[in-house]
Amino acid sequence: VLHSPSHSPFFPPATASDILTRTESLLPQSEPFTHTIEVPLSPDIERTFDGAKDVRNIFHHKQSEPLHLLAAVLSQESSQYVELLREAGITREMVMERLRAAEGEEGE
Repeated sequence: VLHSPSHSPFFPPATASDILTRTESLLPQSEPFTHTIEVPLSPDIERTFDGAKDVRNIFHHKQSEPLHLLAAVLSQESSQYVELLREAGITREMVMERLRAAEGEEGE
């Protein structure tokens, strides 16, 4: 019988909501794209995806997960978004520790 480990959120819902609201206020407003247009990625986004792949590979995971992306964002040089996360008490070290703990749980 396979059982999946229960999901525990990385941060409390109130913190997540606050980060989302503050992040949305930092984003430039633009027109939505239709689903048929290929949107070019900014260099920052490409670096984040590449960084997430690197983190994923450290833990030998098959696919990138949100925590891989979060670790990649937090490894970037200071930006408004990184500062926002740090102000909420979220560090790359915390994310990596959670990924290490999850890796141990997968092996059980």
